[in-house]
Amino acid sequence: MRNLFCSRFRIGKREMVDLDECVSDTASAAAEQEWRRRGHELERARGSLKEPFRSAFEFVFIDGRSYEEAAAYFHCAPGTVKSRVNRARQRIADECGGTIA
Repeated sequence: MRNLFCSRFRIGKREMVDLDECVSDTASAAAEQEWRRRGHELERARGSLKEPFRSAFEFVFIDGRSYEEAAAYFHCAPGTVKSRVNRARQRIADECGGTIA
């Protein structure tokens, strides 16, 4: 027992505790299930939109196109596209219970 204590004591003196990498200081990560659930909610809300709103929302947000490109594609004014996209965002936010930027 004495030899075991001495050996551990010698080894312990050589080991340095690094306080910069303490596990208890790291921030916790959000659960992945929450993101999946929110993604499913978003998909369901997007699918429940009426066609003009859904297609404008997908064209601008998912495809990453400009309002002017969307207006040319849908043969309407850019203000109409902006209105459709904004209404789609509001309806999705209402269904998901939050805001969508």
